[in-house]
Amino acid sequence: MVLSPSPPLPVSLSPCSLFSVAYNSGMNVPRLYPVFLDLSGRHVLVVGGGTVALRKARGLLEAGARVTLVAPVFASEFAGMRLRKICGHYVSAHMRTQQWSLVFAATDSSVVNARVYKDAARRRILCCRCDDAEGGKRSDFAGAAVARAGPVTLAVSSAGASPALCVRIRDQAAGAIDPAIVRLAELLVPWRVRVKRSVANLRLRRKLLQELSGPLMEETLRKQGPRQARELFVRLLREVRSADSTSPGEPPAEPGADKKDKPSTEPGVGKCSLTVASRIISDNRMKKHA
Repeated sequence: MVLSPSPPLPVSLSPCSLFSVAYNSGMNVPRLYPVFLDLSGRHVLVVGGGTVALRKARGLLEAGARVTLVAPVFASEFAGMRLRKICGHYVSAHMRTQQWSLVFAATDSSVVNARVYKDAARRRILCCRCDDAEGGKRSDFAGAAVARAGPVTLAVSSAGASPALCVRIRDQAAGAIDPAIVRLAELLVPWRVRVKRSVANLRLRRKLLQELSGPLMEETLRKQGPRQARELFVRLLREVRSADSTSPGEPPAEPGADKKDKPSTEPGVGKCSLTVASRIISDNRMKKHA
């Protein structure tokens, strides 16, 4: 992922105080609920064929959605994209042709967008009016400025106040992501599955997962590489499981691990793992007897 840098925003207030000012000064700022949707294989309707619809379609396709577009004319950039196009003006019957998971009203006509929203509401389908920031028009949800790096996704919203500002904030935040953190996130995907299968005690599991995403694992990955990070994970998991009498038998091997991941001779890895595991186990015992 390559993002062009943006100059730092001249902000003198902390994030908490900014939110406090916004919500306590009489400003009508909607409290949107942030959520990440799995749209893989789900049908999504986008009404519109211009640049706004193009942006929505690209993001939806990247998320694995099955996109259908309705418009009398389509921008040339849609050529070659793997989606269904219905050439014609939107009519209410389009809303009934499929069980849509989401609907986007992305035309340049507020009348058409209002009709799309109304039809979606009748069928209890969440609809995003892409012109909702203009004049307080009704919309069920809003998009965001998104940046992706491996399994890490950043999404920024300003409640419709300024998409351009969201892009600046997104670029600034994305530029601050350390590649080591992205690599750690990639490793944590199979590790989390293995921990959940192997450690039955919820307190031990939660504490172990916190440690795996903490500074010790990050430092190990940064200074010694993924091989030593995997070894530290295996040691920690083994020590924690030995203290959990409710855990199942020996867990399956980590996906992607191979015979090259043998115990290393790096100094301190074993000692660190024992120290961290002892702290996890000790904290669990203290909470258990509290």
